[in-house]
Amino acid sequence: MLWLKECPHDDQGLVCPLVTSTGDVVLFCDSGGEAWLDPAEVSEASAMFPRQPDWRVTDDVSVTPGTTRWADARDLPDAWRAFTWHDF
Repeated sequence: MLWLKECPHDDQGLVCPLVTSTGDVVLFCDSGGEAWLDPAEVSEASAMFPRQPDWRVTDDVSVTPGTTRWADARDLPDAWRAFTWHDF
């Protein structure tokens, strides 16, 4: 599993890329469930909190449990490849 950095919201989880059911890749804290759309903007202040019932991150993107998977290096958007990713 790839990860970008420790979660800025709870300092316990890791911010990891996640592939959604629509094929979009978002960043998701593996501990607290916070989400981000851009690796350059991962901060406590910019965290989104997708929750039941729709688990929505944006209008067309959700992280409903059972419909996502952790991304691997091939799934990363080209613009994200410039960031330093760690392998768990």
